[in-house]
Amino acid sequence: SLIIIMGFVNASNISDGANGILSGISAVVFLILYQETKVVIYYDLFIFLIIFFILNIFLSNLYLGDTGSYFLGFLISSICLYYYNYEILAAGFLASLLSYPCIEIVYSITRRLMKNQNPLKPDNQHLHNLIFNYFNKLKISNFNNSLTGLTIIFLFSFPVLILYFLEFRSYNYIYWLLFIMQIIIYFIIH
Repeated sequence: SLIIIMGFVNASNISDGANGILSGISAVVFLILYQETKVVIYYDLFIFLIIFFILNIFLSNLYLGDTGSYFLGFLISSICLYYYNYEILAAGFLASLLSYPCIEIVYSITRRLMKNQNPLKPDNQHLHNLIFNYFNKLKISNFNNSLTGLTIIFLFSFPVLILYFLEFRSYNYIYWLLFIMQIIIYFIIH
């Protein structure tokens, strides 16, 4: 449990590299947590994160920072572990729900070790960095950082949310298939 929490805290910080990624993922997580448990604080966190997400996407001058990303990473990982242990949330569902930060950190560490680089040193080879650079080359808009965040949310969080609201909650195998597809999508784009 400690390794999962520490790993997800670090993964949350890494994934906070473009506008809206971590706040968008976190908003989806807390919405689903509220739907599953009816704990009001999860709804309050969802509303706060949606407001922050919208401001972060459109104004681009609000940041979670290290403290915010570490806090959200700790909160999400410990709450999700708690509900997993009480069989309220299934492993496949959590894997697909939290896929982007988890895939990003595992791939970053593996990539750096394979290149004989220190896995603890930062670099700019994360998927969101590559998507941002691609959008900059295309000169799509002045909001490429926000467009990057929206792209990540659209690819990794919205499919889980759609399946969840289509009442596929008890079909854990569908979420494992989605998680495998998310991994494939990650590597195709990367």
